[in-house]
Amino acid sequence: MIENKKVGAIILAAGHSSRMKTPKPLLAFDANTTFIQKIITTYLNWGCNKVTIVTNKELSLHPVFLNFPESCMVVVNEHIEFERFYSVKLGVQQIKESLFCFLQDADNPFTRELTLNTLFTHKNANGIIIPAIQGKGGHPILMGNKVISYLAEYNSDQGNLKEILKQLPSEKIEINEPSVLININTPEEYNKRFNSM
Repeated sequence: MIENKKVGAIILAAGHSSRMKTPKPLLAFDANTTFIQKIITTYLNWGCNKVTIVTNKELSLHPVFLNFPESCMVVVNEHIEFERFYSVKLGVQQIKESLFCFLQDADNPFTRELTLNTLFTHKNANGIIIPAIQGKGGHPILMGNKVISYLAEYNSDQGNLKEILKQLPSEKIEINEPSVLININTPEEYNKRFNSM
């Protein structure tokens, strides 16, 4: 577990999972664990002192979301139409005191502590660290405090997250971990991935 406790994580789980036709955070990772539970456990075991889950109103009332550890905070995005950037803004507003923050989607439960270690080794207080395979960026990303503050104070609740992040200093770190490129968006992708495990 890391010594620096000023590290948070934001998990984006506010989408309605239209292609999956069932909430992706609640998909089974194994017989006892959902995607969202697996992701939270990874970050807490690694050493994050605070995990913020941004979700929609319906999921916030689900028993899984009502029974997270005390170090987790659930934030409800009341404006899903604003899309991902607004969820990120809501999340960073809760962890502004953190020196660094991981940003993670709820549709990739395969994030490993080793990957988090690698990203944290290359941490930059002024920018974003992105895991990459042959130049293709993946997730999660690690944001420094200046990025956190910039997003928390952004002068609009709406915006294209990718375009906004492109304007900020970033570095891609080549990593030998295929999971950083995984997204589970459809029943076919879920069945293919989990039937092969």
